[in-house]
Amino acid sequence: MTHAMEREPMQLAWERFCRQFKDKPAVIDAAGGETVSFAGLEQLAREWEERLRGYALRRRAVTLRLPNGADWLAAFLALRRVGAVVVPLDNGAPDSELETAAELLGTVLQITSAGIVAQPGSRRWKSDVALIKLTSGSTGAPKPIPFAEAELCADAENILSTMAFDARDRNFALLPFAHSYALGNLVLPLLAYGVPVVIGSAAFPHVIAEEVARTGATVLPTVPAVLEGIARTGALSLKPLRLVISAAAALSPELARRFHETTGLLVHNFYGSSETGGIAYDRDAQAGLRGDSVGTVMDGVRLGQTADGRLKVTSRAVSGYGRGREKCGAASIALADRVSFTDEGGLVIRGRADRIVKCAGVRLDLARLEQVAAREAHVRQVAAFYEPAGERVYLAYEGGLEVEQIASCLSAAFPRLSRRLHVRRLDVIPRTGRGKIDIRALRQALCQ
Repeated sequence: MTHAMEREPMQLAWERFCRQFKDKPAVIDAAGGETVSFAGLEQLAREWEERLRGYALRRRAVTLRLPNGADWLAAFLALRRVGAVVVPLDNGAPDSELETAAELLGTVLQITSAGIVAQPGSRRWKSDVALIKLTSGSTGAPKPIPFAEAELCADAENILSTMAFDARDRNFALLPFAHSYALGNLVLPLLAYGVPVVIGSAAFPHVIAEEVARTGATVLPTVPAVLEGIARTGALSLKPLRLVISAAAALSPELARRFHETTGLLVHNFYGSSETGGIAYDRDAQAGLRGDSVGTVMDGVRLGQTADGRLKVTSRAVSGYGRGREKCGAASIALADRVSFTDEGGLVIRGRADRIVKCAGVRLDLARLEQVAAREAHVRQVAAFYEPAGERVYLAYEGGLEVEQIASCLSAAFPRLSRRLHVRRLDVIPRTGRGKIDIRALRQALCQ
């Protein structure tokens, strides 16, 4: 193990909670019923550290592709102790993503369910880089976002403070640990703040309900697609859940209302980005029902706007790699999201600067197109994209409204583009494992 003076914030915090909560549950496997205590998880981490000792990993990138569970968390702890830079990948990610990570980041090791494989990478990262988030690349080339441990811990601290949950709660994990959302809401709250995690086995409504009841889970960070499945089941008890958080994709007021009617629980909308961690949160869950904003600014975060209306985020959780920092340790970044603010401080997402396209000489905001379609009754989810070949705009939606009605509505709102608009109703709009709309799969479905 490294000397105390070399240990970083997450590692020091973990050791403190190991002493405090030694025999208490840290990880609960909802399917198998196995419980790993804080001391047990520490022992697993030491075993992983021994397995890694023969490799030169300090300041080197290592891909971690394992299923959610104690082994993932132990490997993560061990990698940080030996000074490695962790590159988490979803367990379901194809081998091509391992290859992408190797080419882009110069990884020296791959850790998967098949074992440990050494690689010829030689890149050395800055000494404070602890983890690299590799964006999915669903709409473009994958992008690496490096973070220091202090930044990851700051995000978790902001989340716990704003959302008001702590080590007395139990976090229900359906999100892949490699997901940026899960790192902030599941992984770091456990490793740096002692919040136990329950490993859910499947995103089926009745399975979730049974596992929540059996394990005593109290907090559910999830995505709208899972909430939609629960809302369709009819009355369902999710006790003892007390807090449901929705992120990674837009939460519609209609879904928030139906989920509340089904379970009696309100949904708290959460908005963030891979570069910044958490940004805004719907504290009383009323903004989600109204649909007027994604919530108000999170604790530890400052928001502003650029001259062209894009969101500027400042906090200690922002990736400071290649950026200057304030004396307090905060860094700033301007995102592509165009925003405004309500009189009460609610953050309103107006679309993305990178989603404005030029079709047949007409400038079109794809987010505006989606908003117009989403206002129609019985429309649940909407997704639009532009296909340069043939200069066409495609829109897919879930809901009971006929295609002709949606097409007529859009033609009235965008008359100059009526001949370029192609509308299709889908039973389910395809999404990635991270809950976001899968533009590649949507293109394949609509452009055949």
